[in-house]
Amino acid sequence: MAKINKIPNFEAMGKQLITDIRIIAEKKGVDFFKDSFENEGFTNVGFEKWQQRRETIDYKILQRTAFLKDSIQVFNSNNQRIVFGSDAEYAKIHNEGGKVVIPITDKSRKYFWFMYKTTSLERWKWMALSKKENISFIMPKRQFIGESKTLLDLLYKEFIELIEKQFKQYNNNF
Repeated sequence: MAKINKIPNFEAMGKQLITDIRIIAEKKGVDFFKDSFENEGFTNVGFEKWQQRRETIDYKILQRTAFLKDSIQVFNSNNQRIVFGSDAEYAKIHNEGGKVVIPITDKSRKYFWFMYKTTSLERWKWMALSKKENISFIMPKRQFIGESKTLLDLLYKEFIELIEKQFKQYNNNF
């Protein structure tokens, strides 16, 4: 009996590929941005290490509670675009850097005294005794999320492999 050549349903294959690719891109994107915390830096074209803290700490930068890292998620996703982000209120200042202004209140002075008694660091004492109405400092940029050529290259390779796998699967069935 002669083998009949059946024309594949390319439209259905294409729709399935788009769905699969979006799922993969969402997962890989979130994982990629979370890796910034493990690496203590961001990778776009190359790796950019974060500025170290002044004090020695026994945990990785921005990972004391892991709240910021765990807040990374897909905000919006469709066939043309995936938007990643964080809903942590302080995510933007850490990701972009900038000036931080902290108002000095009675409550904050109590906290400064508590920290002074706990750590014996003089800076807490001076902050508690300060006559200033606010304290300001420059938060260094510690980017963990954003445009990344490295991520796009990684996703491109994944997509090509997925497409090749789909066509090999089709060829093996016929």
